[in-house]
Amino acid sequence: MSGFGHYISVMTTESEVDEPASTDQEEAASTEQDEAASTEPEFIVTTPTFPERLFARNCYPAKPRLNIYSKASIIGSLVKLLRGSPEMNCLLGSQFRDLFHLPVARCSNSAKLVRSLLSRKLVTMRLYELWFLFADKPLRFSLREFRDITGLKCEPEREKVGNRSESIDATPGRMWKELFETEDEDVTVPDVLRMLEQPSLPE
Repeated sequence: MSGFGHYISVMTTESEVDEPASTDQEEAASTEQDEAASTEPEFIVTTPTFPERLFARNCYPAKPRLNIYSKASIIGSLVKLLRGSPEMNCLLGSQFRDLFHLPVARCSNSAKLVRSLLSRKLVTMRLYELWFLFADKPLRFSLREFRDITGLKCEPEREKVGNRSESIDATPGRMWKELFETEDEDVTVPDVLRMLEQPSLPE
C-alpha cells in the first residue's frame, strides 16, 4: 500500500508541475483588455441635418409638365445652315463658342431626371443655386455649374449710368425690324431656322 500511495503522490506532484503557469497571466491580460475596452469612448453616429424639403419624402407632384423652350439639336441645325459663313465664324469667336462643342447627340432632355431632382429639392435662401437631396447626399446645380458647362458669361452686369427708374421699352427695336422685317415680337427659333433655309435670304 505504501508503494501505491507513493505512486499516487508522484503522479499528483507531476500533474501539478505540468500545469501551465501562464493561465494566471492570460486571465490577467484578458481582464486588462476588458477594462481598457470599457473605458474607450463610444462614438455616436449622427445623421446630418439639411434644410426643409420642398416636397415631403416619397411625395411627388402628380402629372408634372416640363416646358422645354429649346433643344440642343438646334445647335446642329445652325451649324448645318451657317457652316463656312462669316456669321458662323462670328459665333465661334463669341461667348457662344463652347455651345458648338457640346456633344449634341448626348444632350437629350430627360423629363424623368428633372422631375426626380425637383421632387427632392431643398428650400434654400441663396439665389442662383438649386440644392437637391439624392440618396441622402446633397447635390448642387448653380450658376457656376451652368457657366462651366456652357461657357456663357454669368458675371453680374455693370450698372449703367443714368436714371434707373426709367421704364424699359419692350417693343422690338430697329435691329429686330431689320433682321426679321416685322414688328411682331413672337418670332420663334423655328421661324428663324426656316428663314435661314431660304436661298433668297439677303446677306
